[in-house]
Amino acid sequence: MTGGADPSASQPGGAGPGGPGGFGAGPTGGAPGAQQGAPAGEGPGHGADDGGAADPLGGGDGHGHGSHARLEIGKSVTPDPMVIGGKAAYTVTVTSTGKAPARDVVVTDHLDPAVKYVSGAGCTASGRTVTCGGEGTTIAPGDSVSYTITVRVGSGTAAGTTIVNRAEASASNAKKATVEIATKTKGGDGHGGHKKRADIEVAKTADPAAVKPGGTVAYTVTVRNKGAAKAVDVTVKDPVGGEHTTVVRQPEECRSGGSGGSGVVCDLGTLKPGESAVLEFTVRVKRGTAPGTRIANCAAATTGSEETTTDNNKACAEVKVTGAKPKPSPTHSPEPSHSPSGKPEPSHSPTAGPVPPADGGEVGGEIPGGGADAGGPAAGLPVTGGAVGAVAALGAVLAAAGLALRRAAARRTGARRAGPAAGPGHLG
Repeated sequence: MTGGADPSASQPGGAGPGGPGGFGAGPTGGAPGAQQGAPAGEGPGHGADDGGAADPLGGGDGHGHGSHARLEIGKSVTPDPMVIGGKAAYTVTVTSTGKAPARDVVVTDHLDPAVKYVSGAGCTASGRTVTCGGEGTTIAPGDSVSYTITVRVGSGTAAGTTIVNRAEASASNAKKATVEIATKTKGGDGHGGHKKRADIEVAKTADPAAVKPGGTVAYTVTVRNKGAAKAVDVTVKDPVGGEHTTVVRQPEECRSGGSGGSGVVCDLGTLKPGESAVLEFTVRVKRGTAPGTRIANCAAATTGSEETTTDNNKACAEVKVTGAKPKPSPTHSPEPSHSPSGKPEPSHSPTAGPVPPADGGEVGGEIPGGGADAGGPAAGLPVTGGAVGAVAALGAVLAAAGLALRRAAARRTGARRAGPAAGPGHLG
């Protein structure tokens, strides 16, 4: 079996008849497999290559054909030591050292909690884990592939902190290779201390928060330097709602910007530590904007100075477009009620009292004018409301008058009857 592995060569130090490349043919003669210089290889060799020579890296499929890949990984960082608050770049290099191409190569990088991922070509990040390459990434034997991962060191990191980074490389046909490096940090001033930096903070409000189409909104943007160093070339950009609004008033330090002139750009120059600038401008909501539209508006600031963080360089305010209020329906006053004749009924004066008869007869019967008996109410008087009292009083008067007239009539009648009877007696 030319170039094949002799089963009898499985004893340590023994070489098979096919040459010095059997399972036990390590460089030292007693090591089980060829692994020197390739800690991330496939492991012990299992045969010879096509030429019958031993594969010192473990390649071979046991039939005289190399088929296994092997990976090696290296890593560096720039700058070293890493600067607090600054960016650093990790470079991960993976080399295929086997006889076969390494397929579907994946690099997994584990970041230290003191750093934050910024970018990496061909890489994605999830939390502190960065993944590069993947399915379809192939490295030919002897070739290498490199990935650069940019991070930023936290501004609160103490000088002299050790930042540890570990990376792994794997392939569908090769074992995993691992590398780990540790780097110290230093202050941004180059002397182990913290460098003074600017820190721009933006805040924004909108008044009112709800507006009808055609109405106006007043935006207030406050820019403050919270850092320990001055911030130079501070610029604020605000799209001011885009297609939904137009600017009707803006500060002197601002100019129109953005598409259609709907935004503003404000140059604030230099802000000293603790100094603030307040910008106020007014926009009008376009009349064609549909009710229910939410206009999200954000202002962002930049500076030419190095900052401790840029997470607070942007602030937003939202305005809701409401519909026009419906006009109230006109209300009509009720029509005044009218009497059937259209005129109020005239009030009637009480009917005059009874007139004694001319013949001296008894008072009684009907009252002139068709009235009722003297003892009853006069005819024609409305017996409603305040007239009831007047009728009652009139009845009492009439009754008393009638009684007096009866008595007077009775006395006159008696006198006439008594007169002729007394005459003869007297004469006699």
